[in-house]
Amino acid sequence: MDKPIKHEPAIFENHELEYQSEFISVKRNGGYYYSERKGVDSVAFVLFNISATDEKRVGVIREKKYPVEEYIISAFGGSIDNPRYFEDLRQVVIDETIEEAGFIVENKDISYYGKVLVSTQMNQYCHLFGVAVDKYKQVQRTTTNIRELDSIIVWLTLPEVIQLNDWKAITIVAKRMAEMNNLIRASKISVPKFKAAETNNEDSEQ
Repeated sequence: MDKPIKHEPAIFENHELEYQSEFISVKRNGGYYYSERKGVDSVAFVLFNISATDEKRVGVIREKKYPVEEYIISAFGGSIDNPRYFEDLRQVVIDETIEEAGFIVENKDISYYGKVLVSTQMNQYCHLFGVAVDKYKQVQRTTTNIRELDSIIVWLTLPEVIQLNDWKAITIVAKRMAEMNNLIRASKISVPKFKAAETNNEDSEQ
């Protein structure tokens, strides 16, 4: 897919601003209040391993989600708060993939699965992507963010992804499978729990 995916957030000038900080605003449309994040929209992606040597082919991230104070396994994410991303959101995915996952990718490695509204209490859409990588060719991550350095990559099977508490990863995998006309059979699994101080596990490729 060579067509750019532009940043076109849902911003309405007639909606009244009630509160604003560096990272979030609260707006009102008539009697309805909602929040607007910096950059408005976001991206989410999962890794799809092209080296079919095992069933753990879906790469996601385990990181601490500070609003709920828990370590959660989820899709990778990125904000669209830099003007260099506005003309093609795939550039966010390229940058975040090397920063958070340690894989060098190009536009040809990225598949787009549309956008979804994050919440009826926000005007944020999340653009969903899949990224093809060879999980045995991981390089050093480029992030210097302390919170991101605390995260790890986890490789899962398709049924394991369906059991996650993360709609983004589930939706991306479901859309990918729908395009491929495949069915996912989700069996009950036990997703491993991690201690806060843990830095790697057997599925981490770091």
